[in-house]
Amino acid sequence: MKKPPSAFQSSSLSDRDDQKEIPQLKKLKPRVAIENVVQAVSEQFKCSEDLITAKGRKKNKAREVAIYLARDMSGASCKDLGLLAMPSVQ
Repeated sequence: MKKPPSAFQSSSLSDRDDQKEIPQLKKLKPRVAIENVVQAVSEQFKCSEDLITAKGRKKNKAREVAIYLARDMSGASCKDLGLLAMPSVQ
């Protein structure tokens, strides 16, 4: 008969594959407003917020960083971020 694992032998966070995200931790992660992300990125890159939110900007590192951080920190979808970039379109 197989012995049940003890508390120390059970699966723990240290045994997890680091590439996988733990869904329960998403709920605990504080959410940041997209506008705050755009403001912080514009200050860091010393550019206007309009440059970041302008539609169709290619090779714009500030915009790329803002999109990455906004998706990660706010939990917003790509659709939500698109509406931010083009507030007149709904």
